[in-house]
Amino acid sequence: MAMQHENEEYIWGLIARVLSGEATDDEEQFLMGWRQQSPANEQVFRSCERIWMAADKRMGGFDADKAWQQTSRRLHLPDKDLQSGRLRKIVYAVAAGVLVVLATTFFVHTFFNSTTTVIAMETSKQVVLPDGTSVEVNRHSQIEYPRRFSGKIREVKLLRGEAFFNVTHNVSRPFVVTTPVARVRVLGTRFNVWVRSDGDVQVMVESGKVSFQSINSTHEILLVRNESAIFSSRRNQMIKSDMVDWNLLAWKTHRLVFRDAELAYVYDILSRTYGKNIKPDNAVLGYRLTATFDNLSLEDVLKIIDKTFMLQTQSRNDTFVVKRYSAE
Repeated sequence: MAMQHENEEYIWGLIARVLSGEATDDEEQFLMGWRQQSPANEQVFRSCERIWMAADKRMGGFDADKAWQQTSRRLHLPDKDLQSGRLRKIVYAVAAGVLVVLATTFFVHTFFNSTTTVIAMETSKQVVLPDGTSVEVNRHSQIEYPRRFSGKIREVKLLRGEAFFNVTHNVSRPFVVTTPVARVRVLGTRFNVWVRSDGDVQVMVESGKVSFQSINSTHEILLVRNESAIFSSRRNQMIKSDMVDWNLLAWKTHRLVFRDAELAYVYDILSRTYGKNIKPDNAVLGYRLTATFDNLSLEDVLKIIDKTFMLQTQSRNDTFVVKRYSAE
């Protein structure tokens, strides 16, 4: 339905009539067609609907007709004018104008105070925050941040999954990553935060210094370059380590380094890195591998491991099954 005579003023008035229950069937049908033209139109209507309902709730059942009758008597307006519809048009024009003001205020407030949610599904996503901080969001992960940072801190929420942060330095406004159970606070650094499937949170620092603490505690630990820590939500315990397993960042770096590593560990890292199920035979888990893989597909890595140890890997229902080679 093309917008012809339905200019903005007409649409606002029509929305006001529909929300007030005064629209005709044709008007309701027309507005429905306008809403279906685009998601933006539907969003406008839904936002107006929320504003209208909130205003109606605050009015507490205010009787508009009764109030108008009292006002018309005070102004000595004849009833025929009220019945003729001329004054109703004025009422709707006023209602539409109020709706425009309310909606404009709502949208301005929403723009400057709303948040942006980024969800990475099957591939990682690169995001640049309002302060210039870059974030790489791993697969099946979700972050939330404001359209603009205000206040004394720059806060980002890691709701699930994992993300690597390269934070723009700002001494006066610390950068904070909040997870469901823990919080990381920095000034400017490069670090990774992983909300694990079991609810624990792991932090690894590539450069700089970060503060790591539970959201329910004031106790914090400091982590510097090549240090990591895990917060166990079940035991309410923070465990710090002076070692970092950089293979855990292979989803971002696309580089895997194994030094005399058991295949049990190798397959676990491959599964995490590439997001695929790998089911090795128990007989091969103790084999040890020394190798470096740069920018290789999972299939290529598995082929190299197969040739190294005389193994067979087959894909079955999105799962890679690994067993010792059989000539049969």
